[in-house]
Amino acid sequence: MRHYQVRTVTPLGTESDPSATVSATRVRDTTAPSVPRDLRAYSDTDGVHLSWTPNTGDDTNHYVVMRKQSLAGWEQIAGVWGDGYVDTSTPEGVQYGYTVLAVDEAGNVSRLPEPGYNTVYGKRLPVHPVPDAPASLTATMDDGKVRLEWTASTATDLSGYYVYRTTGTDPAQAYDISPLLTGTTFTDANPPGGRTWRYVVRAVSTQGKWSDYSPMAEAFVPCPVLTAPPTPRITGTAVDAGPAVRIAWEPGTCDQGMTVSYNVYRSMSHSGVFAPANRIASGLTEPMYTDLGPLTPLRYYFYLVTAVAADGTESAPQTSPLTMPIPG
Repeated sequence: MRHYQVRTVTPLGTESDPSATVSATRVRDTTAPSVPRDLRAYSDTDGVHLSWTPNTGDDTNHYVVMRKQSLAGWEQIAGVWGDGYVDTSTPEGVQYGYTVLAVDEAGNVSRLPEPGYNTVYGKRLPVHPVPDAPASLTATMDDGKVRLEWTASTATDLSGYYVYRTTGTDPAQAYDISPLLTGTTFTDANPPGGRTWRYVVRAVSTQGKWSDYSPMAEAFVPCPVLTAPPTPRITGTAVDAGPAVRIAWEPGTCDQGMTVSYNVYRSMSHSGVFAPANRIASGLTEPMYTDLGPLTPLRYYFYLVTAVAADGTESAPQTSPLTMPIPG
């Protein structure tokens, strides 16, 4: 308790008698600030990242980050004047629990959480190295097949390799043609003929880390001896008013001028399209066709295109029919 009196002072410095005495007791702030809300944690290779929503509407001055392991008690690891913290001091792979307390201007601290409340968990993740790329890739033609060999990656946690193929020079545009391989050889058994194929290989670790592409290797695959025209490749479709369906295609690879005309087949069933009863056009000399129907709106139609040689030999159809929905 403190006691106070007041005196009046004149311009000449003369003081009056003191006033009556008053007494007062200083009331200390003992109200704890609110617990920070929306505490979140995520684990990364550099540590455990914590974030929370700052308190508003009270006199919070800063925050205290608390950490505990399993059944151990809480320990203070940092004071923070912000809304986030990264704990980089934990050993790799060991999980910790975290909570954050608020401290106000008077030094009051928000309460520790009850077990199971306002506690988040995280651990510093291990750093998994990226495997080095396979090297010395070679591609060798062997009876219409391309045999590939490469030097193994030296990664210690290697899962295997994937082989990619393209006709271009950008490995990022190549597509995979192999399952996961554990060895360092692969045979591309059915590469389309009449073109140069380029190959690359990538290694992948058990942790899903991918290597760079290997150096590119290439092989020219000659056209096979044909007994029938190669299957045409459908390149474009459209549905016009009417309705009508337009289809465009190009000769199959290695056609070598064998095709003299084309046939078009249509069915309302996905199976059995390639049947004489479903042939709607024959003797076409241009690689395009417009089906004027009649076609029923809101139905699906299925198409195949074949090539025909001068002696009447017909190619195989596409592996799967072209599906064309007719709008209403």
